[in-house]
Amino acid sequence: PRATTASVAQMVELSAGDGCETVSLVTVRKEESIESDVLTELPIGTVLKVLQLGEGRRIKISSTTKGSTIEGWISSKTKLNEPLVMKSRPDLGSCIAEFEVGGQHEVKSPITVRQGEGLDTPVVTELKVGTIIRILEIGKENT
Repeated sequence: PRATTASVAQMVELSAGDGCETVSLVTVRKEESIESDVLTELPIGTVLKVLQLGEGRRIKISSTTKGSTIEGWISSKTKLNEPLVMKSRPDLGSCIAEFEVGGQHEVKSPITVRQGEGLDTPVVTELKVGTIIRILEIGKENT
């Protein structure tokens, strides 16, 4: 397996109670065994809570999306030691402060662009990873 640098290790070494986020599509299973029934798949960016550490790369998680909570087992890394989930950064609020009108940024994960600020407004397009964007306006809900 690949070696993990110290800075990355801090983001991928998980403990029960940690908050984390998927950085790849992950499969949630009913039991710790990778042969157990599949409950669902979680997309990139899904927020999780680590409930329990299992054998090897396996962790038991909980995730609440659209008002429903799912609990199950996922792999935290691939067989090649590539992370599937990373710890949530507690300083994310300060990261958001770096965004300002006129700022240019590279898309790091697929983004849905909508006509308005609300999630119920029509979708305009999807931005692909690597796209360079310029911020035209900061929404009121994000301040």
